[in-house]
Amino acid sequence: MKQSVALASDYLSTSLGLDVSIVDVEIVLSTKDLMETDGCLAACFLDAGCAYVVIQVESGVEEVLESCDVCRLPRERVVVHFGEGAFKEQFEVRRKEIGERCCTISIGMTDNDAESMKSMVDSITRDKEFKFIIQLSCNQDNNETLYKAVGTFAKSVKEDQGHIALIDPTAEQLGMSYAECMKTDRADGLYTTVVCTRSGEALGLVYSSKVCFTCTCFVLI
Repeated sequence: MKQSVALASDYLSTSLGLDVSIVDVEIVLSTKDLMETDGCLAACFLDAGCAYVVIQVESGVEEVLESCDVCRLPRERVVVHFGEGAFKEQFEVRRKEIGERCCTISIGMTDNDAESMKSMVDSITRDKEFKFIIQLSCNQDNNETLYKAVGTFAKSVKEDQGHIALIDPTAEQLGMSYAECMKTDRADGLYTTVVCTRSGEALGLVYSSKVCFTCTCFVLI
């Protein structure tokens, strides 16, 4: 077991270049690998410093439930990932059983439709047993749809219920999506902004519009 944990640690740090001491790492494992190793693979990655094990719904929820039972992990350390279609078809049907085995639901959206996203979020958060991650694709042809979906999320979701993950965003997409989550009490719609150096030293106060967040030097810390 110690050797397996060492191999998992080496894979995370050397092969992937991740420092698990400063970032929360979620490792995606297939139901096939989990079943064949009797859940030891999941335990090794958690012992190596991963925060969560993500199990994908591939052919059906039943395999995911069986994998969770084999692994015997705390539900707080398990994330179940659905494709958009699989979520609509299977989540409500097996909601209670899924909730007994995990506390976070991940959904990969294909079209970033704001109303569809809100409907799914409402379904997940109907009670307090689940949190969620919504994965939005960042296709260059759907920027306005992307920003609308992020804005809908920011206005309708309570704090700590869940979050959005952007898949391979450009600097502009990242900045504009971040701006969609911001609020201002100024009549002119500008945002009070403190300009800082990389070391955190304040340089001055400015008032920014959303256009400022399209700058390629925008850094989210």
